[in-house]
Amino acid sequence: MKILCISTTKNECDVIESFVRHNARFCDHFCFIDESKDATREIVRKLQQEGFSIDMFAPNTSDYQQNVLITACLDAVGPSGAFDWAVFLDADEILPDVSRAQFEALLAKVPAQSAASMCWKTFVPLSLDYFSHADPLVANFRPRSAERSSFSKVLVPASLYAHVRVDLGNHRALLRAGGQPCPTVALPLSLAHFPVRSVEQIGLKNILACHTHSMKRNRVPGEGAHVYRTLEDLRRADFRPGYDMLRDLALSYADFGGAVAIYVDVAAPAVRALSQPLRHGALARPNVIAILDREIEYMSSKILKYRNANAAAVEALGASETAVGATAGAAAAH
Repeated sequence: MKILCISTTKNECDVIESFVRHNARFCDHFCFIDESKDATREIVRKLQQEGFSIDMFAPNTSDYQQNVLITACLDAVGPSGAFDWAVFLDADEILPDVSRAQFEALLAKVPAQSAASMCWKTFVPLSLDYFSHADPLVANFRPRSAERSSFSKVLVPASLYAHVRVDLGNHRALLRAGGQPCPTVALPLSLAHFPVRSVEQIGLKNILACHTHSMKRNRVPGEGAHVYRTLEDLRRADFRPGYDMLRDLALSYADFGGAVAIYVDVAAPAVRALSQPLRHGALARPNVIAILDREIEYMSSKILKYRNANAAAVEALGASETAVGATAGAAAAH
C-alpha cells in the first residue's frame, strides 16, 4: 500500500522536520503547497537531500483557499496511479503511534467507495522551552485529558480521487456530484494535533492568519474564528504570554466548553514511544521580525497591484464618461 500526504504549509520551520520524520512511517510521498517566508523551504530541501520523497508547490493566488488548492493537488497527483490512499494533514498533525501493518490493515477494511477519518487528540506544551529539545513534540508535550469537540481529518482511497473534493479544513470529503458528504468510516485511531507550540509560533500564526483572512474576498462565514479569538488574547497579553497562558491556549483550542474541566494529562504517553531527533534544529526557531518584514513586503506588493488596477479602472471610467458626454452633447445640438 502506498500513501500520499498533501498539506498546505506556511511558516512551519519549527515543526516541518518533525512532521516529515514522524509521518514518513506511513507516508511514501509528501506534497507541500507552500507560501512560507521562514526557513521551511530550506529545511525541506535538506530533507529531500536526505532521501525523503517531497514535492513543493507555490500557490499562485491572491485569495488563498485551502480546500481548493488541496483538491487541485489531488487532481494533479492522483491520476498517476502511484498511491492507494491520500491523507490531508496540516504541519501540526502527527499520525498515530501504531505500526504500518496495523495502519494499513485498518485502511484495508474500509468499504469500497468510502473515505476514512481520524479524530484529533490535541497535545499541550509542558513548558516554554520548545527549542531546546532534540525532538520537541515527543519531549515537551502531553495530550489534553479530553476532547469535547469532534474535529477529524479525512483520508481518501484512490477509487474516490476523481469523485470527491476535500472540504475546508480537510475535515470531510464531499461528492463532486451534488456536494453531499462522502460515506466515511471513523478509524479507531487518534491524530495527534499540536496547534500551540511556542510564543513565537502562536504569535506569528495568529497575526498573519487574521490579516490574511481579513483580506480574502472569498472568505467563508465563520472561517478562521478561532484565530481571531486567539489574537485578541495575545493582544491583551501584549504578545508576551507566560507558560500558563500558552498552556491555556492549547487547552481551549477548538474547544467549545462544557461541564467537564480539561487539563494536561501529564501521565499519558508522549505522541510516540520512539523519538526522531532533529538534524536541522538550528533552522527551527522562527526569526519573527524577518518573517513579518517579508510578509509585509508581500502584502504591500499586492495592495499596490490592486491600487494600480483601481487607478486604471477609474481613468477608463473617466474617459468613458467624457466620451458619453461629448456624444450626448453633439446629439442635443442637433
